[in-house]
Amino acid sequence: MNRVDELKQVFLVWAFRILVVMAILAAFFKSNWVNLLISIFILIISFPVFVGKKNKVTGLEFLVLFFIFALIYFSNLGFLNALFWWWNLFIRFVLGILAVLVGFLLIFIINNSKKKNLEFNVFFITLFCFSFALMSGLLWEIFKFLIGIFFDINLFSVSLEKEFWGVVIFSLGSFFASLMGYLHLIFFKHSFLKKHFLNLLRKNPDIFKGVVSPKNYLVSLIKRGESEDLEFKSALRTNLFTKEHDKRIEHSILKTILAFMNTGGGKLLIGVSDEGKLIGLDNDGFKSLDKFSLHLTNLIDKNISNGMSNVSIDFIEIDDVSVCIVYVKSSRKHLFLNYLGQEEFYIRFGPSSVKLTGSRLVDYINGKYKKVY
Repeated sequence: MNRVDELKQVFLVWAFRILVVMAILAAFFKSNWVNLLISIFILIISFPVFVGKKNKVTGLEFLVLFFIFALIYFSNLGFLNALFWWWNLFIRFVLGILAVLVGFLLIFIINNSKKKNLEFNVFFITLFCFSFALMSGLLWEIFKFLIGIFFDINLFSVSLEKEFWGVVIFSLGSFFASLMGYLHLIFFKHSFLKKHFLNLLRKNPDIFKGVVSPKNYLVSLIKRGESEDLEFKSALRTNLFTKEHDKRIEHSILKTILAFMNTGGGKLLIGVSDEGKLIGLDNDGFKSLDKFSLHLTNLIDKNISNGMSNVSIDFIEIDDVSVCIVYVKSSRKHLFLNYLGQEEFYIRFGPSSVKLTGSRLVDYINGKYKKVY
């Protein structure tokens, strides 16, 4: 990550904290105890999320935390409830959906905390998530009731009748999210939820220490098999048949990375065979992983203009075997591979990188990147 990106992330982190502090002060002076408690809680959990990684935060983490804060905070603003009779009910419905997503995340954490993945029944997973959401909503209402009794603070922003209907709508939101999750797990082989939960746990080791080990993360990726957003390569520059450095191997690496950039992004595992067997990086003959990373970085910089702005490189070691993971983001503009004096354009089509030329290239660029112009 370059210095500019680091500064942007630090700015986002502290801008968010300042916003929450302002919300705390506003809630205190207006005696809005619900918002005060929520804002303090959000401020506290922002520190292990961000500080634990020296202020490095992914866009997904920031958006999720900010969305939850905004959602709960705005749900307790009286003027919005007065303007829109359905506002509070809408907030409850969305909170029900979020509670179910947390339930799915807990199941995923439990599953990946074991040495071997557990084969949970899909119906059980859905039932657990729905029950977890209902229990969360019930505990929140009990908490508000007890605060009112012991501290004489009214945390109910609406009448008891509306609170009742709020609980009903919360339950409906939970049921809707559980049903969608059930259908998703049944009909989609490569789970969207699983993919993003894996990324979340992998990129937040300070939050989920001991939950998902690098080994489990890598094993989970390999078990998925090659797909539109995942590919395996045995080596970076060495032909394993001739045992010599081969420019064609490097070209294969580059076209895969470029194809990810020109499509929806993805991950490239170097040191893993097409069949999912761990090979490692020793065949490439680099003295260290830093030398390997430097060579790959230079290779991308030399052949793909501004390519490294969409790439990050990591290494995972399993039983003394190292594997390189190249994380590739989707590019906002079309990019070309400059190879042997010619420009080449690749996209992902299923588990393959496909070269586009002529009218197919023009049609693809006009269709995917027309908003850029």
